[in-house]
Amino acid sequence: MLLRFLAVFYLTFVLFGCDQHKSAAPETQAAQSQQPNARKTKNSPRVVSLAPNLTQWMYQLGIEQYLVGAAEFSDFPEPAKNLPRTNSYSTLFKEQLLELKPDIALVWSDGIQDESLHFLALQGIEVIQFESQTLAQIYNETRQLEQRFELDHAQSDAFSQTITALKQIAKQANASSSPRRVVYISWTQPLITLGRPQLLTEVLPLCGAENLFSSVNKNSFVVNTEAIIEINPDLILSAKETQLPAALSSFKQVRMSGDGALFRANLGVAEAIKTLCQELSASGGVVKYGLNQY
Repeated sequence: MLLRFLAVFYLTFVLFGCDQHKSAAPETQAAQSQQPNARKTKNSPRVVSLAPNLTQWMYQLGIEQYLVGAAEFSDFPEPAKNLPRTNSYSTLFKEQLLELKPDIALVWSDGIQDESLHFLALQGIEVIQFESQTLAQIYNETRQLEQRFELDHAQSDAFSQTITALKQIAKQANASSSPRRVVYISWTQPLITLGRPQLLTEVLPLCGAENLFSSVNKNSFVVNTEAIIEINPDLILSAKETQLPAALSSFKQVRMSGDGALFRANLGVAEAIKTLCQELSASGGVVKYGLNQY
């Protein structure tokens, strides 16, 4: 059951995992480039992406031509499906990876084992680690990629401007209204919700809402229906395919059409936040979002 659960969330790019096994970087810190013995890269470096959200990030920046391999379930955008696979959510395919002769490996810090990092270092492969757990980190890590691949800052600037605009809208609306009390259900067998470290907890206030489990310092955890009934949320957020247990059927449910993009933790988060805010607004939220506000 545990392996099945982990595989499903890796497939949908939900950045859960266990409690952080490495100390998190400060929110103002950009992606870490580790290259103690890294080989010198050419003008066209060969890059492998060891997490699906990082694969998509390269496409979003328009530098997918450098990709020579990617993690399993790197399915966005469509052409990424054709890249040779370098790893699963738990295993590095060492022989396949070495055949690709990469210069750089992009890794998500909570999705790679220390042993794999050591292996990459021994091969002289430059390792760029990403935290991607806050909006500030996504901005900083985008800026880091732009600098590493000698791009202008158009994408990171656009991301920052969108988030700033969302914060302004939310600030004006929240000044006179109480936030909607929300619980997010990510899985129903067992019933799983999200705690404070999740990006969604940071995002909800931008949409005039709050995560009622934000005091729990865990990415995700099992909760029972009694606890949700007792906390009495204004609504329950879920993925669009989620069918709530009968015991929770009396609560208003908002199915998020863009939850996959929100949890991939890359530049697509900005558009996913807009979608979430509009869906919450349509369900009776006090913060009114229109497409012309961005």
